[in-house]
Amino acid sequence: FLHGSKHGVGIYKSGTGVQYEGQFRHDKMDGEGCYTFSDGRYYCGQWQAGFMAGVGRMDFPDGSCYEGSYDRGVKHGSGVFTTTAGVVIAGQWCRGKMVGGEGAAAAGAGGAKG
Repeated sequence: FLHGSKHGVGIYKSGTGVQYEGQFRHDKMDGEGCYTFSDGRYYCGQWQAGFMAGVGRMDFPDGSCYEGSYDRGVKHGSGVFTTTAGVVIAGQWCRGKMVGGEGAAAAGAGGAKG
């Protein structure tokens, strides 16, 4: 703590299953850290002023994952999304939406291009 605010490395746990372990700055998640969402998603990566920002990885409850850039809490920039079927889609995201990319399928699955 610094002047009554979370500051430095620590752990935050809520009663709803939310947990953050990592760096805080002026009471906000800032720096490197890992966050467990109440819906089962798990993010590990960079934070800025309380938002996922920079490079990180989000694992989803269904087994899919996204690894790449975030800005203000959403996918933004280069990233790779891997589906539960093993389809790997590398591309560009803008404000959370994919705006271009190509996919490569795992053995036996179809590929994608968008």
